Amino acid sequence: MTDLNDWRLQYGSESFDFGRLSTTFPFAVQVAVGDTEIATQDQPHPTSDGVVMGRDSLSGFELTFSLTTIPTYPLVEKPWVSALDTFSSFKSAWRADAIRRNPGSYATLLNLDRNRLVYGRPRKTAQVMTAARKGIITYTATFDTNGPDFYSGTEKINTITPVPGSTSGLVGPLVSPLVTVGSSEDVADPTNDGDLPTWPIIEFHGPAASQSLALLTGPNVIWTINVPDKLAFDEVLTVDTRPWHRSATLNGKPANGRIRGTQIEKCQLPVGTHRFRYRPVDRSGTAFAVMRWRDAYASL
Repeated sequence: MTDLNDWRLQYGSESFDFGRLSTTFPFAVQVAVGDTEIATQDQPHPTSDGVVMGRDSLSGFELTFSLTTIPTYPLVEKPWVSALDTFSSFKSAWRADAIRRNPGSYATLLNLDRNRLVYGRPRKTAQVMTAARKGIITYTATFDTNGPDFYSGTEKINTITPVPGSTSGLVGPLVSPLVTVGSSEDVADPTNDGDLPTWPIIEFHGPAASQSLALLTGPNVIWTINVPDKLAFDEVLTVDTRPWHRSATLNGKPANGRIRGTQIEKCQLPVGTHRFRYRPVDRSGTAFAVMRWRDAYASL
C-alpha cells in the first residue's frame, strides 16, 4: 500500500524513491508545495486611479522536501560516516547530471499515492550538520516544475485505424492493451478525467497520401490537424503539443512545415469526453493515428 510520502524521481535511466520512513531518504516533515508564479501585464490606468489588468501567464512552482538521516542504535563508531555517505548518495542523484546540461531535458517527480507527477528538474540541496556527530544530518531539496500543472502518472492511449475501403476510422480503448472496436466517421472516445485541459501527443502513421485528425465536442470541431503530404509506410509524423516540447517531427527530424490546420498551441484536450474524426487517404487501409495524453490537475 502506498503512502502520501511516497515520491519517485526519474530522469534518463535514473529512478529512486524517497520520502517514506522505510526508504533510505525519509522525510523529516511533509513536502511544501509552493505557489505558482504569475507573470502579469497590468498597466496603470492612463486617466484615473487603478490599473488595467492584462494577460496573466502561469509559470512553474517549487516543491521543497525536508529529509533526514536516521542513525542505528546503539551508535557505531563514527556514526557520521554513514550519515554523510547517505546524504552524498542523495545529492549525487539530485544533481541530475544526465540532464542538467541539456536544454529541453526534464525529470519527472511522481507522487505514487496520488499517481500524479510534474515535469521539471531537481535543483538545490542544502545540509544541516548540527547533529552530524550523532549520525543525524537534515537536508532540504527543491524541485522546480516547468509549468503550473500536475499530470496523471498513467498515460492514456487511443489508436485510430481506418475502416477498410473507406476514409472513416475505428478507435481503441483509452488505455493499453489496445483492442480495436467498431465506429462511424466520428469516432469516440478520448476522455480527460482531470480538472484542467491537457496537452496530447498525436502520431500519424503512413502509408497515406494525406491524413487529418479532428477533435469534436458535440457537433463542434475544437481543433484539426492536417498532414497534406504523403507519408510512406515507414514514416511517422509526430505532433507534440506540450509547451515544453511543442513541435512536429518526421521520424524524429523537424517537420513543422509538414502540418496544417489549427495552431499547435491551441490543440488541447479539454476536460470531459470528446470524439475523434480521422480521415486518411490510403488505399491500403493500413494508415492509422495514435493519440497519447495524461489527465491534468491543478494540484496534487
